[in-house]
Amino acid sequence: MVLRRVKTRPNERPTSLTLASAIGALILIAASAAWITLNSLEQWSVMIPVAAVLIALIVWGDQIGHTYRSQSIGALSVGAISGAIIGVVAYIAGRASQMTPIILPGLASVIGPIPAAALFGLLEGVAVGMTIVVLDGLLGDHTTRRPPTGALGRACAKFLVAAIPIYALIRIGGI
Repeated sequence: MVLRRVKTRPNERPTSLTLASAIGALILIAASAAWITLNSLEQWSVMIPVAAVLIALIVWGDQIGHTYRSQSIGALSVGAISGAIIGVVAYIAGRASQMTPIILPGLASVIGPIPAAALFGLLEGVAVGMTIVVLDGLLGDHTTRRPPTGALGRACAKFLVAAIPIYALIRIGGI
């Protein structure tokens, strides 16, 4: 008896490819809507540049190391540290835009606004870090290097999808 190795070709499974593309498009559309919502309200306007800096720092932290595990630890570590620092900076910069109601108002009344802003930033950094780690696991080039256009596409996807946990934390946080 001779056993053959059966190799499936991508065009033999059009249903699963179509489903994966549709779900990916749905996630990117939801992420784009989250960025638009964050930008539409005046009291959240300070979060847009803060989130962009945080995402850039976490993506940089995701490049530390040569294995997926070390890159994941780098992204989460940089996310937690930079998130806490950026949370405090955003609170100080956001006093003019009345950012206090959106940064964990119940916790801010107990421990104070600056520690609450640091905790909010820490949670935001870890959530965005986890999002970027998952996207890097799904879209990353761990076995072979891909062309620079692929890296640009992955960076755009990371930036768009990272808005979802930021939006969720702000909505849960206070308003």
